[in-house]
Amino acid sequence: MKTHIHAKGFDLTDGIRSHIDKRIHLSLSRMQEHIISIEVHLADINGPKGGIDKQCKVLIHSKNITSITIRGTKDDLYEAIDHAINRASHSLVRKVSRMQKLSRITRRMNVFKAPDDADEDKDVQEQYHFSQ
Repeated sequence: MKTHIHAKGFDLTDGIRSHIDKRIHLSLSRMQEHIISIEVHLADINGPKGGIDKQCKVLIHSKNITSITIRGTKDDLYEAIDHAINRASHSLVRKVSRMQKLSRITRRMNVFKAPDDADEDKDVQEQYHFSQ
């Protein structure tokens, strides 16, 4: 699982980098077989003006699932990082669960098909160029 961290508007310190690595490990390590890479983009939106302007954007590129993009904006950078990584983790778990559920349903449907239905399915697949 590759992790790329980018910062815009401020310096990326070792403390921030280690915090991100630790949060990613805690939140996403159990799903690492589904993850190709993770990008974390940090930004100070308003610059020195202040306010709720620390943004963390997390992109998860995964196998067999569409990519996930989550943004978290808080007044504290560490809170924004925690918020975005936690939401990204929950989103990935939901998508993987849906994919696994759909796979189980598809397998069950194929097991319970009558032999005559199998020939009909081949005709439909050939007609619409489906492949298994």
